[in-house]
Amino acid sequence: MFPSSVQTDVLFLASYSAVFILVCYLLRNKKVHGRSLKEYIWPIRAYIPIAMVAVAWQYVGLFERADVVGQALWASAVALSVVTLVYRHGFGLGNTVFVGVWYSLLIHGSKCSLRYFIYGVFDPRYRTVEYIGSRFIYGSMLAVNVSMLVALALYLETECLEKQKNMRRISLLILGVILTVATTLVMSKVYEIYLSRSL
Repeated sequence: MFPSSVQTDVLFLASYSAVFILVCYLLRNKKVHGRSLKEYIWPIRAYIPIAMVAVAWQYVGLFERADVVGQALWASAVALSVVTLVYRHGFGLGNTVFVGVWYSLLIHGSKCSLRYFIYGVFDPRYRTVEYIGSRFIYGSMLAVNVSMLVALALYLETECLEKQKNMRRISLLILGVILTVATTLVMSKVYEIYLSRSL
């Protein structure tokens, strides 16, 4: 499908990940939504390599639909990260949205950089703002939606298990889940239509 070799792709993705993690390490004491970057990353350190292996897996393409398997793996890593941060570390909804954004920069930043710097050498189409932007926005929204959906489901479960149920909060959480799922489905359909027109 793409002109570069598997070794080049994997090496680039590994280099991007290393630089990205190094930058995060240097900024580890910076706070986002009341939590330092270290508080976000350290508890989920086991899931980060899974996400990046999943991204590489999408480009290795050992069998048909490897891209779908890779996408399911990195989405699972995002979901497990949110579960860990909410249950074990008491993260709020704003924190979990940032987790989705952080994973977006790691996962889709690496993919778009690979396409721009490596594939763009062979085909200028990979360096267009429309191409890179559409893929980054779609992938990032998917990562953020996975993060939000899992967080909303966890908060809904917690709220429903409490003895004094706050029906207004439960209703808002259910509405949040429905809107997140609806947004994901609409976004997927729009992206599918965009891809069919661009081919």
